Amino acid sequence: MGRRLLFTALLFAAACSGGPTVGLDLPRGITLRNEVFCSPGGVPLRMDLYFPDEESTRPVLVFVHGGAWIVGTKEEANERWLGLLRAPLVARGFIVVSIEHRLSPAHKWPAHVEDAACAVRYLRAHATEYGLDAGRIGAWGSSSGGHIVAMLGTADEGVLGSGEWAGHSSRVSSVVDLYGPADLTSDDWPPQARATFPPVFTTSDPQSAILIQASPVTHVSAGDAAFLIFHGDEDTIVPLAQSQALNAALQGAGVQSELVVVANGGHGLEQAGMNPTESQIVGRIVDFFAARLQP
Repeated sequence: MGRRLLFTALLFAAACSGGPTVGLDLPRGITLRNEVFCSPGGVPLRMDLYFPDEESTRPVLVFVHGGAWIVGTKEEANERWLGLLRAPLVARGFIVVSIEHRLSPAHKWPAHVEDAACAVRYLRAHATEYGLDAGRIGAWGSSSGGHIVAMLGTADEGVLGSGEWAGHSSRVSSVVDLYGPADLTSDDWPPQARATFPPVFTTSDPQSAILIQASPVTHVSAGDAAFLIFHGDEDTIVPLAQSQALNAALQGAGVQSELVVVANGGHGLEQAGMNPTESQIVGRIVDFFAARLQP
């Protein structure tokens, strides 16, 4: 019997006997790879789950990879900010989840965010099986992944889409956005970045309804997720003004948000001489999630 079927059977047996589920055979200190969480249009989407050793129900953090909505994978070896943060977050008692989503140009927006939203609903639907706290879910992502998690933290359920695991919320309560796009209608996008819009959104027209709808700043309102945003002051791909606009909108709506401008930081935040340093950024992210999601 596979690992997942085993602890599902144990949970069922405990429920029938009236006994506790925690401490039976919930996943602890292991990694589950390539769990299929949704199959939009028949396309199976997979996630990797990294579990801490704690026996109690645990908060969960979802990572969404970058890659201009066109490339990228969920694999730690290919995702620097997953590789940097996975171990310290697991050590602090978080279940860390890395997801894949459909990619453009084969799949157009909003497929990307609908897939991320479906992953959140799946996790809530399987909270008992995985031993996670459905009320304590956060997310982080870099570049286009930062854009997607910002949508999870601001957009309402109608925008995030419907589909599998209906009846469960797609929203997250805490977001770390690493240099993600926030206002696709802005006129400050460099030409090379704007050239990526048509394959993803079908247009680069700043007045188009789809770019307005796909911009997190459009959806900001009171009650949104708490945000911690990092952006380099030398980013030549996603302008710093993107994160400044999102932070201002969030704070203007009364939402907890902090923007950390990284001196000497380009897109990716991997340059020497950055302030804060890479290790300091990692520490701040871990502390932010712990403060927001730990009991």
